[in-house]
Amino acid sequence: MRLIISSEELSLAISRVQSTVTEKKLAYLSLKAITHESGALKVASTDASLDIYSEHPCSVQQAGECHVIAKVFVEHVRQLPKGNVGLSVEGKDLAVRMQEQSHYVELKVPLIQEYFWIAEQELPHVVRCEIGSAQLSYMISQVAFTLGHDPAVPYAEYGYLEQPIPHVLRLVGTDTVRLSYADTAIEAPADFLSRGICLSKRALGAMLRVCEQGSPTIEMMISADQTVCRLKITGYDVYVRTNHAAYPDCRKLIPKHIPEPIVLDKENLISMIKRTLLSTDRSNIIRLSFADNTFTLSAKNDGGSQGKETISLNYDRPPLVFGLNGEFFLNILSHIQSSHVALAIKNENSFLVIYGASEPGDCLSRHVMAPITDTMK
Repeated sequence: MRLIISSEELSLAISRVQSTVTEKKLAYLSLKAITHESGALKVASTDASLDIYSEHPCSVQQAGECHVIAKVFVEHVRQLPKGNVGLSVEGKDLAVRMQEQSHYVELKVPLIQEYFWIAEQELPHVVRCEIGSAQLSYMISQVAFTLGHDPAVPYAEYGYLEQPIPHVLRLVGTDTVRLSYADTAIEAPADFLSRGICLSKRALGAMLRVCEQGSPTIEMMISADQTVCRLKITGYDVYVRTNHAAYPDCRKLIPKHIPEPIVLDKENLISMIKRTLLSTDRSNIIRLSFADNTFTLSAKNDGGSQGKETISLNYDRPPLVFGLNGEFFLNILSHIQSSHVALAIKNENSFLVIYGASEPGDCLSRHVMAPITDTMK
């Protein structure tokens, strides 16, 4: 194998497959020089949950393939200056060379001999749809931040992708303290998702990377047995193996009727919460009070420290007082993209629904938290 490729295309290739490159796992990259039209370099990487393929234009002198340890190759490529990069298999090494004016670079990466190219998986029976890159990106951004490893809650590290009603795709995530979901309108068969599928946070990260490649739309395919979700754009193919962990019926936790919201400036609210959190203890509980056209944030701790801020707003309803975990509340607000946020709650014993006052077309997201009332007395 021998070829010349721009450092920008090579960097793009490793950025696309980096979801399979982790600190703790031994991952391999497969590189294949192919001669069709003007030639191309195909880069593939796979692990327990992802298969990723990326194709890039280059000048191929000799077709062939090779395999390297992903982390080693990625670290070398990331340090290369801009320019054209020569890749060639020489004995037991992949030689990486650059000649830029008086600057010459030569690196050698050991090859993995007992490995082979894993061909793209054939999915003969699939249901498919097209989804806007901006729509899918927005969905993931509104949910993935809630996911995290929790041995006591196995589903906490997975997002749940489902089709609650025809022509709507929904992604849900919950860590039991809060629940976030995002809907987007799609043109898809009624049986596109006959049952929901679980996607890991890392898988969602790989899907998000597809959204960031500049293509306005993405082809999404689900295998007939719903074990593989495939996302494809020109030159970039990602296969995600799904997980069928038992996921709770989150629809029961989503309020069917959302009351008229209280709308607040997001950045002002974030600043108030940050200052109020300085007066909390480890519980991070803050108190929200609405009454007589005012909004008050307050907190106190066992050491006697107290914090309180009040602003004016248009609120002429019955007084409302409840508590929240300030850190979780702040985390939700930091991922809302609207300049104003809406808080909807019927009373201190019902769920609080948080969402952006404005959202992209065809998208709707909601964040649900249970208020804390017993500590407010």
